[in-house]
Amino acid sequence: MSATGTLPFEVRGYCGTCGKEFGTAKPSCYGYRVRCADGHLAQVIAAGATASWWLRREAWLLRWQTTYSPFPVLCSVFRSLDAGAYLVAYFAVLVLALLLEGIALPPLFRWVTGGTVGLLIIWRFIDVFLSNTSINFTTRFPQSPLRSVALSVAAYMQIVLCYAYFYCVLNDIGQVKYAGSRSDIVGEAIYYSFGTITTVGRGDLTLAGYFGKSIVISELLAGLYFVVIIIAQVSSWSTLSKIELGTFQWDELQRDRPDGHEVRA
Repeated sequence: MSATGTLPFEVRGYCGTCGKEFGTAKPSCYGYRVRCADGHLAQVIAAGATASWWLRREAWLLRWQTTYSPFPVLCSVFRSLDAGAYLVAYFAVLVLALLLEGIALPPLFRWVTGGTVGLLIIWRFIDVFLSNTSINFTTRFPQSPLRSVALSVAAYMQIVLCYAYFYCVLNDIGQVKYAGSRSDIVGEAIYYSFGTITTVGRGDLTLAGYFGKSIVISELLAGLYFVVIIIAQVSSWSTLSKIELGTFQWDELQRDRPDGHEVRA
């Protein structure tokens, strides 16, 4: 990488995971990555509070991905669970939830089962965004680029089904106007969700209130965000380097003092 020239600020090495500071770095090394003593991926950032704040957010996203996401939680119970089986399991949960919405069940049973499955769906819904954000903008070096894109496309499909379930629930509480029967609402909700997330706008559902309309807006934003994520994954295939992988030694990045000696942290 060519030198960045003169920057209007100092740069320093900082680990957002453990908070360790390495000291001042060369301006030409701005954005480079280095491994700290604990194995975390540290970075050369602008010497300001804003840069440190964002790097700590990256560390929080990584903790979610590796600790608080449903995937590591389920892995602690099912030791042989891999990412593929995890996605299949959540597809099964989504299909079950949608099937329950299309069946005329007693009100109490509907609310108990719907509430339980709904919480699982919301947990996964949050996980899709936080984990994919962490994978694509924090870790930046997946096990396999093709695998990473395939998993993101599967997550995209899960978002479509999550919103289809949300539209069914909105129909239950009177926030959706639909002239068809209850048994047809599931298929129509899936079709409407696909039309919304792809910005085509097809479907016979009509959102009655501002809350329902805000759900539609959020799905539009979610669809655009995932398109950005997938594009970022594909473009990253050709940009992975020592800078991203953190294979530099800190001694290579330190700024020299005026007397020619290295600045030590």
